[in-house]
Amino acid sequence: MSPLAMDTDVIIIGGGIAGLACALELGKAGLRVTLLERSDILGGRACSWTDPTTGDRVDIGPHILLTEYRNMLRLLDELGTGDRIVWQSGKFITLVDQPHPVAIYMGQLPAPMHFLPSLLKAPQVSQLDLLSNYRLLWQVMRLRPADALELDTISAEEHLRRLGVSRRMIDWFWRSAAMSIMNVPLEHCSAGALLSFFRYMIGISGYQVGFAGEGLGDLFAPEAARRIEAAGGRVLLQAEVARLTGANETLTGVELADGSRIAAPLCVAAIPPQALRPLLPEPWVQQHDVFKRLADFKPSPYISSYIWFDRKLTHERFWTRVWSPTNLNYDSYDLSNIRPGWAERPSVIASNIVYSYRAAELADEEVIEATVQEIAAFAPAAAQAQVRHARVHRIPMAIPAPYPGSERLRPTPRTAIDGLFLAGDWLQTGLPASMESAVRAGWLAAEQILVATGRPHQLALPPPPVEGLVRLLAGHG
Repeated sequence: MSPLAMDTDVIIIGGGIAGLACALELGKAGLRVTLLERSDILGGRACSWTDPTTGDRVDIGPHILLTEYRNMLRLLDELGTGDRIVWQSGKFITLVDQPHPVAIYMGQLPAPMHFLPSLLKAPQVSQLDLLSNYRLLWQVMRLRPADALELDTISAEEHLRRLGVSRRMIDWFWRSAAMSIMNVPLEHCSAGALLSFFRYMIGISGYQVGFAGEGLGDLFAPEAARRIEAAGGRVLLQAEVARLTGANETLTGVELADGSRIAAPLCVAAIPPQALRPLLPEPWVQQHDVFKRLADFKPSPYISSYIWFDRKLTHERFWTRVWSPTNLNYDSYDLSNIRPGWAERPSVIASNIVYSYRAAELADEEVIEATVQEIAAFAPAAAQAQVRHARVHRIPMAIPAPYPGSERLRPTPRTAIDGLFLAGDWLQTGLPASMESAVRAGWLAAEQILVATGRPHQLALPPPPVEGLVRLLAGHG
């Protein structure tokens, strides 16, 4: 871009899910939107592109969706792509462990007992191990937001031990859950963050796991951009913001890395906290704690491998390895069993090394070799299969790490700076950092702007209500 000045009603910084969702709604409300994305592709951490060797669409890393992703699914329905999700009914997940994998099903019992029949069949834990969770279960069913914030000060491992959860249950179930769901080891995970998520797991029955039937970013980015521009907005790629501009406590616009300026009375920073901090004028940082604390957010990195094999390895769609101190990968996905039209193809398996500090020094070839060995623990045919092609994606941040204290850091969309709003999965949304949290945050920011411009409108759907005994006990101290 050559240096020039442009005027607009709202600037959106960041072309990920949060930024696109926010811009889409503001454009529908009649505001002139300019969305700035520093890369050459939209979608953020959920973007998709064509692998140059195979011609297949790939993502940074594979992800699941849930039927309780109310905001994400509504966004996709509005964009006309909701029917491109492939749902896995019945089975929730397969846990890979010795002596054999354990299939976890969504049972017919009401919440919070719907997973109990599957867990009772798991040979890796005894009934006494399961029973050791009773104090924890009672606490989770009565958990209030204030309780979660209090528990945010300690690690989940410490809290589980205090409540008498058995060591075997901690190692087999809770360490696995922390890595697969929260993306950090149990000893580094906020007890408040983990138990808040677990409350939804046990408090809602009948939900299903889903997968993108094509590139994940293709479900939302192209159509969202088209609609933003059709409403009179602009979507600019390779437009890197160098800094926000303002007078005293009022935002006036942004300056781009190429020296061009865009004036606007309103701006939504839909970017991660570590990307936001360098853009802020130093006086704003020094005067407002919410900006000072941006440096306290830490990333949880991951490494995602895509491996094209020469044969079909399994008919399963999705599985995860139970925690072990020697594990690299956790969740794995066979795209040949997920994507429509791929059923007759050899396996294409995407696998995630979450919290990947332990693998940071491995070369790509070493990552692929170790990943194939771990896939073979579940699908033995992988040991004899040939790898036709492989890609390794190293991602600096999957989500902001939910360390102890992290829940207290999460800000609201409105800031103390007049005209500046925030969006992203790391905001206060009532949900863990995820695609669902990102969409909800984008819409919460849009709501604030619509109020400020005299167009009040509710956009964000609340988190799903809990059911059964959890609902009955909700709010009781």
